[in-house]
Amino acid sequence: MTISLELKKGYFGDVDIDADWDESLYEYNGEPPVTPPLADDIQDPEIYHGQKDAITDVSFEEKVLKLSRNCKMTTGGRVESYNCLYLVGSYSGLCGVGFGAAASPAVAQAKSRKAAYKNIRSIEPGACLPRSHLIEGKFGSSKIRIHPSTKEQPTANPILRKLCAYLGLKYCSVRLYGSRNILNVIPAFFQCIDQLKTLWL
Repeated sequence: MTISLELKKGYFGDVDIDADWDESLYEYNGEPPVTPPLADDIQDPEIYHGQKDAITDVSFEEKVLKLSRNCKMTTGGRVESYNCLYLVGSYSGLCGVGFGAAASPAVAQAKSRKAAYKNIRSIEPGACLPRSHLIEGKFGSSKIRIHPSTKEQPTANPILRKLCAYLGLKYCSVRLYGSRNILNVIPAFFQCIDQLKTLWL
């Protein structure tokens, strides 16, 4: 089974996967062959995107951004649940964020990790903003503006600084206005990145 991945420059979203299936490995009755299941350990040795192999030979750094516990009072007593926000990324232009909720923290973390790998986005390594272009994104009460810069400027927010490092986004200034809630900040940041169509290398 040979599977190749094509990443579009400056495109965040579903990646294009060109798969050449070896039908001799599967029972073929006029229908598409059965795709392999989602791997339990996504990082070694292959990474699955959706239902097919998408990314290979890439080492990812993983980080739990937020793990919180919710408690709801019912007539039968307390019902506890956990939610987790998970970040994965490589310093070669790949980054993904996932959210998961479950009755136990371990399951919530596993679900958010799987969602993060499914939501991996790409950008050309070393890309920067056009010199006369201002990008703005808004989600909820959080607003982010990315200004072009002639030199590398560190971002004050640690999460945004890590996202820019994963994506290889340099020579820009990231400014955050309004709410600092990470559940609003990350979607606002990705709205900005989605607007990157012209890249200066």
